[in-house]
Amino acid sequence: MVGPWRGHFDVTQDVLYDYIEDIYRDIIDAFKPTLFHMGGDEVNVTCWNSSASIRDWMVTEKGWGLETLDFMNLWSYYQEKAFERLDTLLDHKVPIIIWTSRLTEELSNLFDKDRFIVQVWMYGDDPRFKKILENGFNVIISNSDAIYLVSHTVKLLFRINLKLTFRTVGLEGG
Repeated sequence: MVGPWRGHFDVTQDVLYDYIEDIYRDIIDAFKPTLFHMGGDEVNVTCWNSSASIRDWMVTEKGWGLETLDFMNLWSYYQEKAFERLDTLLDHKVPIIIWTSRLTEELSNLFDKDRFIVQVWMYGDDPRFKKILENGFNVIISNSDAIYLVSHTVKLLFRINLKLTFRTVGLEGG
């Protein structure tokens, strides 16, 4: 994980979502998005674990423990609240892009596969990539082994041995 972190959002505080909604409003007003990228590739749950108030909220308000899966549930809680705020500002639901992460790997059942697009950054032969496709997600391929300027996309498409054409909605290279 990337770090060390100097701070984090307290996702248990409702006021956070008011600020997020204000940011979303500004983005929507400026860009009129037809899809929305929610990020999520460098979430470090150890920050939340370092906060006594967040740990207490998890245990007393939600009845969760303090294991890794419980922090994944906290992350999912944040995402759901953020999605709700986004949806209140739009006149229709737009597709949501999220980075591959432990959340998409471990709790993929929380995401509507018809709405969510997973932006994949892992190598094409990583078994987690195949699992994302098998779970039915549309993907944006951003793997450095395949589409960065020094790589060959065709290698990736043959290496993972899956039919991607109907689920690949984009490529990103650098």
